[in-house]
Parts: sequence; structure tokens; C-alpha cells
Amino acid sequence: AAGGMDFQARVAAWVAVHILAEKDATPPWDLPVEVTLEWLRCQSKEAVDDLLVGTSVGGYIFAQIKERLDCSKTPTSDLASALDQFVRQFINRRTINQPLHPMKDRLVLITSSRSSEPIRIHLPTVLRRVQRNQPFSEATSNKKESDVFSVVKEHLERSWQRILGIDPSEEDLRQLLSLIHIQILDVDKGEVGEREAINLLRRAILQDPDQAEAAWMELISLASLYATERSGADRSILQRSLLEAGFDLKAVRSYQEDINKLKKNSMDTFEALSRFTRIRVGCHTVRIQRPCVTALRQAAERSEERRVGKECRSRWSPYH
Repeated sequence: AAGGMDFQARVAAWVAVHILAEKDATPPWDLPVEVTLEWLRCQSKEAVDDLLVGTSVGGYIFAQIKERLDCSKTPTSDLASALDQFVRQFINRRTINQPLHPMKDRLVLITSSRSSEPIRIHLPTVLRRVQRNQPFSEATSNKKESDVFSVVKEHLERSWQRILGIDPSEEDLRQLLSLIHIQILDVDKGEVGEREAINLLRRAILQDPDQAEAAWMELISLASLYATERSGADRSILQRSLLEAGFDLKAVRSYQEDINKLKKNSMDTFEALSRFTRIRVGCHTVRIQRPCVTALRQAAERSEERRVGKECRSRWSPYH
């Protein structure tokens, strides 16, 4: 159980990195390239409760996180449980007249490479074919694919029948399957998912690349806290949390054009006002010393000293 919770926290931290990176991160789960992840919530009150993620186009990602899954036919298996949550989420949203849409919403099963081959390889292949509107009879091309698709359909149909008292139509199943995505994410220490997150922190998020591993551990701690509190954060809260922990952040790409405009406006203003800072007497220039300038400089220097001191304490803290 502890290992499963650690995996969930690391997955949530990986998502948090993508939220912080905004347009510098490729959107996961086959989302359109212009979409960014905006916020997350751990242990939500939704039917699919492990992780809820919101996107820039108003979409919702309902994620069930299982570090290890087998293609089991047993109705009490982890696979059956995850698919049952997908069915309940799908029906719940339809019931309140807010149906999930495959262009912006997702039901994601996040697992690791420790899951069985049918889950890692064959099921994603079948789902892609279904999502390309291929008939169910053409969605599988070999026995291994047919076997895993049969197990998944059986679990989905059982859950549907138990909830609504009727069997789902093929169109019902197609709509449901069009939302389901499998993500293989290895985020344990030293694994590829962790390296990807740390590199993204280093390249796109942090001013000091050497802080990347410490920032990654901080995000894992935050994700564990969110799960305990059944809460979450948006980009601004994540940014503030890292800043308070002593990490200097870069501006996200979508703000960079505005920042450049502000810098240019500041320089233009500085040049326009510079003639008021001096008096020319013949061939000599007399600089005008204004008390307000000295006060502003001293305030800025004190603020910088506090920031540097906080960063040093943060770096040497055993918590980090």
C-alpha cells in the first residue's frame, strides 16, 4: 500500500511539472498540441478518484493510478475495479447532462512497465483502433489483442449492467472506449519518467538548473500532502509553493512576450526621463541626488538579501 501511494504521489508530481511547464511541455494522453494542463486534484470526490486534472480548454482528465496491473478476468481484480470506476464516471457525467467528450476529456489508466504485456502493449493498440472508429471486429489483429479486448469488454459490460440494469449497446461501449487511454509511466527513482520531469524542471521551469532534483522531491512531498488532504493546486499555487521553498522560477512561455514588452516600455521610459536626472552647466554635468532613489535602492537590496538568505537556508535544510 505504501508503495502504491508513493507511486501515486510521483505520478501527481509528474503532472505538476507539466502544469508548471505550460507550453514548454508536450501535452500527454493524446491531447491536442495547443492544450496545456492547468490544475490537479488528488483523491477527488469523483468516481475516478485518484487524480483529476483540468486543461486549458475546459477538459477533465480522470485518472486511475495502478503501479502494477494484470489482464485478469476476476471481477474483484484491480483491472475490473479501475474499469468499473470508468463506467461510473461516464454514466454519472451523462446523467447530469455533462457527457465526456473525446476531443477534450479523458479516462486515463496510469500504470508502469511492471504491468503485464497485454496491459502495456496490446490494450493500447486496440484502443487506438477503436478510437479511429474501426469496427470492433477489426479492432484486434491477433489472439493476444482479442483476449485482452474480450476481458476489458466483459468488465465494462458487467459494470454497466450492475449500475443501469441493462446491457450497453455497441455504441455505448464505443463512446466509453473512445475516452479510455493507457499511460505507461515509470517515475520511481532513476526511471525514465522521473528523468523526464527533472529535465523539464531544469530546462523550462527553474532559474538554477542545479535545483531540479530538489524541486522534484518538493513536488512529490506536495503531492503526498494533497492526497492526504484530498486537495490540489493550480499553476499559481504550485509556483508560489516552490518560491516559498526557495526555488527561483523562470517566467512561463505564454508570459514572455508580455515581459519583453514591459522591459521595452521600462527602457523607453528610463531613456525619456534620464534628462531630468542631471543639470548641464557649461561643459559640466551635475547629477541630481533624489532621496526617493536612495530609499528605493536600499529597499531592493534588503529584499534581495532576504531572498538569498532564505535560499541558503532552504538548500541546507534536511527537509530538502
